[in-house]
Amino acid sequence: MTTNAHDLGVTVGAWNALVRRARISDKHKLSALIVSSYADADGTGIHCGVARLALDLGGSQSTARRYLKWLRDVGLIELVRPGNRRKRLSDEYRLILGPDILEHVEVVDPATYDAARDEIRDANRAGARAREARARVDQRSSKVSAGEPDQRSSRVSADEVTQPVDNSDQRSSKVSADPEDAETISAHPGRALKTSISAHLEHDQRSPMDERPPSLNTYPEELTSPLTDDGDLEAAVTHSRANGEATNPVSSTRPDRCVHGLGGGRRDDGTPECALCRRGAPAADPAPEREQLATVIPFPTRRAS
Repeated sequence: MTTNAHDLGVTVGAWNALVRRARISDKHKLSALIVSSYADADGTGIHCGVARLALDLGGSQSTARRYLKWLRDVGLIELVRPGNRRKRLSDEYRLILGPDILEHVEVVDPATYDAARDEIRDANRAGARAREARARVDQRSSKVSAGEPDQRSSRVSADEVTQPVDNSDQRSSKVSADPEDAETISAHPGRALKTSISAHLEHDQRSPMDERPPSLNTYPEELTSPLTDDGDLEAAVTHSRANGEATNPVSSTRPDRCVHGLGGGRRDDGTPECALCRRGAPAADPAPEREQLATVIPFPTRRAS
């Protein structure tokens, strides 16, 4: 059975698909795909001679001539018209699939080719997931080595957040640690409470109500009552009253008065400063406090001489 030459022709798509599935070297496959890139859609009109193929491959003319001869021998291309050097025309080829192509080139069937492609794709995806997992582990380990806390280990459970902390034992142990403090609290509970509060407040945070307001009989330096050596204010007040110390400094510095309630001093000539005392006027009787009447001072009447 003879095969017509026109029956060997093939389109560019079908020819490229067979070359891609062929088990040949990369140089042979590259040469075949370069030649097919010059073909028309029906696989004809290829004007790719030795010089052009050598330039595309980046090799010598002898290398390009060897690949073109191999493509013709295995039945992948066919010479349609030889070139003419005088007319500067190159050789013209067309793509074919020779009857004995499978005897010279190993070609994988499409089903096996698709299965191998899917296997490589799945392996690539699994490798990508493994690389991402290793990258996350390396990033977490680098953060831990740098001193940054791990978010998973820094999470606090809900029970630890909602459970209150009981510090009653610590407070009771602090109060009963010193026996002297316990005796002070039992003897003077109010003073102990005030001392405890004042110890926890700064001087500028204390309430102004703790200070005693000034009165007519107190001086500014007496606003803060002196304490005894042991810090007992009550004992200091009791001690001052028992010794009879003056509690009103104004009365001790007040000048003496005469019987008329005026200045009780003496003038340079020895006579009293009070004019009534110099005239010998008797002392006035004090008026009742409720009536708030002025004191009536009798003056001796003068008679005309």
